[in-house]
Amino acid sequence: MSSPEISGALLVPEILTAVGQHLSRMDFLQAVLVSRSWHAQLIPLLWHTLALPRRWRIIMATANDSPSSGYPDSTVFKKYAHLVRSLACNNIEYHLHYLVPFCNQLTELDIADLTEKSLPLLQLNTATLTSIRFERERERFERPFGVKQFLQVMNKCPFLDRLRLVNFQIQNEDEDKDQVRGLGNQWSQRDQRQGYSLPKITMPAIAHTETAEVSRTNAIALFYQLVYQLSTLELVRSTLDMLPLQTSVFYRLQKLSLLEISMAYKDQLVLVSRCQYLTHLKLRLTRESERLDLEHLASVELEVSCPNITHLDLSWSTLKDQEIAAMLEYLPHLISFHAQRTNIGETTVAMLTNPTSRIKDQLQELDLVDAREMQSAWIQRLLCSCSGLRRFRATKMNARDIVHAAVSATVESNNHSSTTLSIPVSGWGCLQLQELQLSIIGLPTTRSQSSYSRLPSSPYVCQQQLVIYEQLSRLTQLQVLSLGGNCMSTWFRIGTLDLSLRSGFGQLRTLKELQVFNFSYMAHDLGMNEVEFMMEHWKKLRRVVGTVGVGLDEDRDRRTDSGVEGEAGVHGRWLKPKVERHEIYIHRKWPLVQFSST
Repeated sequence: MSSPEISGALLVPEILTAVGQHLSRMDFLQAVLVSRSWHAQLIPLLWHTLALPRRWRIIMATANDSPSSGYPDSTVFKKYAHLVRSLACNNIEYHLHYLVPFCNQLTELDIADLTEKSLPLLQLNTATLTSIRFERERERFERPFGVKQFLQVMNKCPFLDRLRLVNFQIQNEDEDKDQVRGLGNQWSQRDQRQGYSLPKITMPAIAHTETAEVSRTNAIALFYQLVYQLSTLELVRSTLDMLPLQTSVFYRLQKLSLLEISMAYKDQLVLVSRCQYLTHLKLRLTRESERLDLEHLASVELEVSCPNITHLDLSWSTLKDQEIAAMLEYLPHLISFHAQRTNIGETTVAMLTNPTSRIKDQLQELDLVDAREMQSAWIQRLLCSCSGLRRFRATKMNARDIVHAAVSATVESNNHSSTTLSIPVSGWGCLQLQELQLSIIGLPTTRSQSSYSRLPSSPYVCQQQLVIYEQLSRLTQLQVLSLGGNCMSTWFRIGTLDLSLRSGFGQLRTLKELQVFNFSYMAHDLGMNEVEFMMEHWKKLRRVVGTVGVGLDEDRDRRTDSGVEGEAGVHGRWLKPKVERHEIYIHRKWPLVQFSST
């Protein structure tokens, strides 16, 4: 296509808008100034998402401020406020003087430090809002707050689909709770008359009641009336006193998150059972004084009431191992399970690896990062048994479990060598893994504490690493490989893989699909030779996380080119850098790959 044809295509509004969505911030601002036609097409993208300053009062505008001292300029904002579709802000009382009444076309509203002063902004956008995220500060939790007024206004949002409430108290005070049951029965009868069989997200589930009727209902009744039209609901550190009517079913709700709410465990499960089309469930049960009644769990019959749950997240919960295993038994269609910092143990692992288990082969994602009671041998069992895994994350695994399994398989293969059938070497069964986060530790090390020492590894150490590299090389579908860690879950680890070509790192040339490689927070010898190997064999690599070593030549007698003696390492070895300022060299030679230390 010639240059005039390209210029003509960029005059088409649809093409210009599509191109503008992929420009960087600097390029976008320059494109806005090209011409009047480009300015008219790109300016809505510029104002589509607005994130106001958070807690920085020094740059927050007030009614008496001059345009240059505040943010944003009130005159400019009044001109383009109708283009804002997504708004996120904190300390909203400092922004209301220019938000109301000009910002009236919002589809997403995110307010932290929510107060009653935010109510006019919510009322202004009831006709267009589809997503609401409200959060109250913890120190204001005990102060009087008009939750009922906010729920009344949110019930008037016909297209509201996603709701997140943090630090909310949804409870009845002096009103009669029987009114909730009667109104809930009315909602259920309306749903049955309208014949809902599939979740419908775009339109409200029930007709709105008259204003006088809504004003007489209490907070809990208003809340459950709102839930009927939602597809995503998240309650965080909130209070919810009462369950809905027994016959009430939330047909539209597909994603539910109950994180540290003040409701009994059994009541939370009852609420879950009322969502027949639920697919994503996230529970954070953290009150250790209360235990889950296993008999009550069986009576809830999650398998019958919620047969479509495919994603379960119990991260940071205090449930016991037996309670977690009992819950998984009633979720036969589970494909994603997150259990970070939980008490998952041998009972749950045995259930997941049982040959007769219904979810063993269909489980695709498993997250066990920082699981409190997880052992290395159990991780080995999971990797060998769950053949359908696509993403697996755990904190650490001892190398001896991988090596022991390989040695046992080799001995068994030798015992059957007289037969004509070939016995495959046993290993990890999840050969379709696309993401693996696992720090392999426990390898014997002969390295000195000095950072300049490069002592040759013992044959035993090299043999262990060769076995581990061979196991990793079989995962040919890997796109993300993280052998290191992060500052949240682990600190610097020793006894890890060497990551040098002399120790067997070259076996990983089979990972043709690898896009992200993480080796941070681990002791390694990965230098420039290994980087060049990665660039040669991993053509799709786009991100490398970890500190790349300079790469040092060991020569007892060699000196630097300038004639200055190099630094003397241990045992009298002279060390010379292969590449000076190697980080700049890396970025210049491979500009498409992002290198970072963390």
